[in-house]
Amino acid sequence: MLMAIKRTLAGFAAVAVAALALSSAAQAATVVPVGTPDTGTGEFFTIKSGQSSTSPVINSTFGAYVSGPSTAFDYQFDFTIDNSGVGSGNLSYSANGSNQLTFSDVLINGTSYKSSIFGSSTTGFGLFVNNIAITSGALNTIEIIGQSSSGNVSTGFSGNANFTLTAVPEPASWAMMIGGMGLIGGVLRRRNTALRLA
Repeated sequence: MLMAIKRTLAGFAAVAVAALALSSAAQAATVVPVGTPDTGTGEFFTIKSGQSSTSPVINSTFGAYVSGPSTAFDYQFDFTIDNSGVGSGNLSYSANGSNQLTFSDVLINGTSYKSSIFGSSTTGFGLFVNNIAITSGALNTIEIIGQSSSGNVSTGFSGNANFTLTAVPEPASWAMMIGGMGLIGGVLRRRNTALRLA
């Protein structure tokens, strides 16, 4: 009896391990780093302006071409910026006959924007986002998940990602602000003392 229970548990464990291996393989995203050129096939992620990761404004374009009918896709566009700031962007796809895509989710730094996707697979989809916090030196991701239609031969989607540096005062500006606060405090203290003496 004990041996039968052990064999049953071992069978369940084997099935669970196999299911876990299959599910993790199916969920693996194609990672696309910044600098992947647009060749007209596959995926791309290029910087259009603000070539340095320390630029105050950086504009980039990203996207992918999806080939084949009923093809599931999961593209993850990775980038790191050397300054903190805010990001904004858009994602679009225009239907072309039977070449159609459906976006099931868009994640930015792990946050789902599925509810913000508008349109349909027959007319096209779109998404606009603003004020996404970008932290200096952190890995940022834009992940696009979806599937092509059963009649798809090849079609693609593209988007723009924009970054604006958060303004940080320079040391000289800080010194002037602190000095100004000190002067105001000194004037108020002197005025308060003069009123008490009178």
